[in-house]
Amino acid sequence: MSYDDSSYEGEVFDLPTQTFFGIPEEKRKKIITAAENEFKRTTLDKALISNIVKEAEIARGSFYQYFEDMDDLFFYIVESFLIYQESEFLRILIKNNGDIFKATIEAFELGFDNFTDKGRMQLIQNVHKSLSNNKMEIRSLKQKRRKLIDETIMNIDEDLFTADFRSSAGRMLNVLKNIQWNVLNKVFSHKLRKDVAVRELKAYIDLIRFGIRR
Repeated sequence: MSYDDSSYEGEVFDLPTQTFFGIPEEKRKKIITAAENEFKRTTLDKALISNIVKEAEIARGSFYQYFEDMDDLFFYIVESFLIYQESEFLRILIKNNGDIFKATIEAFELGFDNFTDKGRMQLIQNVHKSLSNNKMEIRSLKQKRRKLIDETIMNIDEDLFTADFRSSAGRMLNVLKNIQWNVLNKVFSHKLRKDVAVRELKAYIDLIRFGIRR
């Protein structure tokens, strides 16, 4: 998922209540797992609270003590996932001394099994469909990620690029993310092995690094 709208400021959805964060971690994980399973099954507009509370083994009334509604739970899960992804990529980037290309390849390799899990991929697809109908929430999520994205850009080795890199750094990150999604689509459509998918990703990245002109 790749969105670029940093003009919006503010929040359009709430975090879970303090009651939710006060329950045992095991119970929180059970609720989140139940919610993820429901969003693997369907999109936000068709998801049922009854399915979540049944799998999580909590009372329906308890659900409303933790979340205002289904939207609240959904966007909490999406935000947590996106923030984790950005934080993990930043860690890998720093480990690779700012080499954005090496970091992209390493992050792809590390996340390959997770992203190619059929259930996980179905969850991502349903999340993508749900977000396409919630433009304001997309903008809010983008704003929440802005600090991590800015930190990522500040840690990229500028010597790998032309002098005007800073002005186009955000576009570069989006290009690299879109390339990864393109390769993942090929993984599913052509049933590519991990090593083949990584070679395909490297081939795309080499086009960016070295160009195609003589």
